[in-house]
Amino acid sequence: MTIRLLFAAFFAAVSVIPCSIAAQTGTEPAVKAFFGVPALSGVVISPSGDHLALRVRNASGHIALAIAESGNLKKTTTLANFRNMDVISVEWINSDRLLYRTADQQGDVFGVSTFAVNRDGTRERRLQLGRARILGAKGDGSSHVIMQEYLVNHLDWSSDSSKLYSLDTLDESSYPMTTGTQPPHIRSWIVGVDGAVKYVICSWKGKRSVYRWSDEQWTKVSEHDMYKGVGVTPISVGVDGNVYGVIERSSGTTALHLLDPVTLRPAAEPFVEIEGFDFDGHPVFDAKTRKLLGVRHLSDAWGTTWVDPHMVDIQRRIDEKLPQTINTVRCGDCASTPVYLVESVSDRQPEQYLLFDPKTDHLTALGSVRPDIEPEQVGTREFSRFKASDGMSIPVYVTRPAGGGVGPHPAVVLVHGGPWARGATWEWSDDAQFFASRGYLVIEPEFRGSTGFGFAHFKAGWKEWGKAMQRDLADAANWAIAQGMADPTRVCIAGASYGGYAVLMGLAQNPELFRCGVEWLGVTDITYMFRYTLSNMSDEAREYGLPVLVGDPDSEKDTLISMSPVSVAEKIHQPLLMAYGGADGRVPVDHGNALRSAIRGVNDKVEWLFYADEGHGWFHEPVRVDFWSRVEKFLDQNLRGTPNAGAH
Repeated sequence: MTIRLLFAAFFAAVSVIPCSIAAQTGTEPAVKAFFGVPALSGVVISPSGDHLALRVRNASGHIALAIAESGNLKKTTTLANFRNMDVISVEWINSDRLLYRTADQQGDVFGVSTFAVNRDGTRERRLQLGRARILGAKGDGSSHVIMQEYLVNHLDWSSDSSKLYSLDTLDESSYPMTTGTQPPHIRSWIVGVDGAVKYVICSWKGKRSVYRWSDEQWTKVSEHDMYKGVGVTPISVGVDGNVYGVIERSSGTTALHLLDPVTLRPAAEPFVEIEGFDFDGHPVFDAKTRKLLGVRHLSDAWGTTWVDPHMVDIQRRIDEKLPQTINTVRCGDCASTPVYLVESVSDRQPEQYLLFDPKTDHLTALGSVRPDIEPEQVGTREFSRFKASDGMSIPVYVTRPAGGGVGPHPAVVLVHGGPWARGATWEWSDDAQFFASRGYLVIEPEFRGSTGFGFAHFKAGWKEWGKAMQRDLADAANWAIAQGMADPTRVCIAGASYGGYAVLMGLAQNPELFRCGVEWLGVTDITYMFRYTLSNMSDEAREYGLPVLVGDPDSEKDTLISMSPVSVAEKIHQPLLMAYGGADGRVPVDHGNALRSAIRGVNDKVEWLFYADEGHGWFHEPVRVDFWSRVEKFLDQNLRGTPNAGAH
């Protein structure tokens, strides 16, 4: 059976909280309500449905692991509880055994440990993984997991390839899942629902190849230039042998297709196609029968389309009870599970967890990720598209200020990092809703170079740092102004990593538009990315990726220098907040120091924050609370009132 799905924007189809928002109560959620350790997160239901694994905040402010009986939530036990470490992930190996990871992060160096334990606390074992990671449970009901070992090339710290093993978590015995000489430069493995290797994806020097594993031998199936298109990429194989893969359609976006197992030739009609969006998601299979139940997919928001009639009915019953949220249903043995785990979220509601009992038709609330935030204290989010100054269509998310009201509003253009990534979805956003709770309109453009909206949109951003990519941000702000949403005299630009770079370039290039800037962990000298040996970027990325995506460090050196913030620092006169981590392995603090030195004597309105133990992101709760408290104060001082003379 095949299905073809054509979706418009998911936001338009889902019943959401009306746009007319009740007036604010006069109280704003505390900074910690947005950026503190979540009260509840990562709830996972066992394959049998009898138990839940829950990550919960403990008394010391770290994340612990608890186990609860789904039929009697009062029967809850703590499985792992630490005063100085967090449980960062948990998954079920089988219905009686779990895998969990802990971390004590210092900068970008995680002190990650992986443990396997029975749900009653017995037979716990710390797995000795070395340069390996666990991809997931074998899925056959055994105590085995799939382990990917990274092979070092001895030239830099990056992995040159990898090998796959089946690892028994009871005694750590293992065996390779393939035999003989494997293809070179394996980056990812496609394991079927039956737990056997089906394909590998290799990449080297800008080429991506797919090999098939069959009859104890490897066969090269396809190869393409990864900078000339997406090629054909298998992502999942059902127990019936059906191969699901992603290909580029004539529309310019990718879709999910059924593929020929031997040649990977796609079926003529797509299995799932989402109009205006690349396919991002995966098929969903039953843990026991292994049959296809549905497909998870992303448009402007995440959703599930079920093909199994029983799951269609379960989803309908839950949605009728929760009509204002997106409700993701989780189950293992979905036909006979006693309860279904529901993850419920909207633009104004942080993720909540509930249990649905199909026999009683009753929902039981487990808790919220951020329980101290009410919908009335934040704003609504909308997905739209606007025309850039050169006519290109640019997707954008807009979060309106809490309390609604008629614009124009003071606004923040929030620039995502990457930059070759999808920036946002319609669902709850801590960052955007924090700004909205403080009365700001938030504009999040998916500028050219972003992924998820077709290869042409991605490619249009190549070698456009500081140029067309940057103009998209100014165009987004001007679009919001023209729509009457944003106050033209009160627009700030903010972002991290690449977003931090864009903040600095925006202040330099568009002083008439951006009144202030907040940048953290931002790139300030593009040439550093090619030659800075302390960065954790691989040599291959520097040699084959960056020259295509950013520019050639030799023939285009002058352009890279001219498009670096350190070269235009004398043009930045607006108030600026900068923040960096002392242990950042992606954008070392030297980036920040270079800009800080270049701007000294030119701009006396620069605030500098330095967190010695942080990496490429704020891991520790006190740092997150401190940083965002300072951002709040900075915006309050520089964006709320009438602009000072000469501010632009």
